[in-house]
Amino acid sequence: MNILISGISGFIGSHIAEKLLEDGHTLFAPIRKESERKISHFKANAQLNILTGDFYDPALLKNIDTKIDVILHFASIRGAGMGTLNDYTKINVGGTQALLDFAKNRNVGKFIYCSTVGVLGSIPKKVPAAPDDKPRADGLYHQTKYESEKRVLAENCANLKTCVLRPTITYGPRDDGFIPKMISMVAGKKLILPSGTVKLHLLDVNAFATLVSSMIESGAWAGKIYHVADKDPVVLRELVNKISNIVSHEDYPGIYKVPGIIYRLSTILLTVLGMQKFNTSIKLISRNWYYDIQKTVDELNYQAVDTLTSIESVIDGN
Repeated sequence: MNILISGISGFIGSHIAEKLLEDGHTLFAPIRKESERKISHFKANAQLNILTGDFYDPALLKNIDTKIDVILHFASIRGAGMGTLNDYTKINVGGTQALLDFAKNRNVGKFIYCSTVGVLGSIPKKVPAAPDDKPRADGLYHQTKYESEKRVLAENCANLKTCVLRPTITYGPRDDGFIPKMISMVAGKKLILPSGTVKLHLLDVNAFATLVSSMIESGAWAGKIYHVADKDPVVLRELVNKISNIVSHEDYPGIYKVPGIIYRLSTILLTVLGMQKFNTSIKLISRNWYYDIQKTVDELNYQAVDTLTSIESVIDGN
């Protein structure tokens, strides 16, 4: 198939692109010139057509003269503190609308949008959080992703099948996010654990790529929202011990932990100080966040993996 895919210079997008190329699809990928270095490991693939520029640029989209079968939208300005409200709105909402307009004008049959479980809050109100739970989008990133979700689903019809995927925090080769930072802190014995049991729900990026690739040929997902995560949530202490045993050949010291109330007070203080990035980081290691993926397994035949097994190669690589 001919696939227009945004965000291939990002962590998730690059893995999706590699999988689709491996499966024989032809990709048309908008990417800024300065970001092309991030895809050097597959840039030379003959089935990859690089479109230099912003994915939402009308001129760039107008110059695509090939019939596109599917649009995969993975690009966004993400995280906290990456710009103003105008920046997030222009790229996340306006950019999504530009691709939706292209899809309608060019009779594209399918549109798969990558959102985030964060539209239910950095930490969901209840666990496991389900796709139909009431959104609690906090921060500009989550709020603009939720607005984009609504626009994507509103366009679902007989001629244009649309759906929303909500991945949780991903890990895998070339990751420079949550897991590598945790590995670094564990290796340096700098991570202070909460005393209670905390469960996290991560996602193997390669399992996610396999899922997206399998959806290309289908359309049973039209008009729906799916959560994507590993098979089960993992207990933080078990994950930290797994990391510690690989990098230091011993369990993580049990003395590095504090009562959960200390973490909760810290998040309140950081909120007052406007330090949202640190606030979110503390929440992620002190509160439960996991998701109901049964719908994804049942309807999309999603093959979820075991976190503690699949993450071993990532830990070794760091």
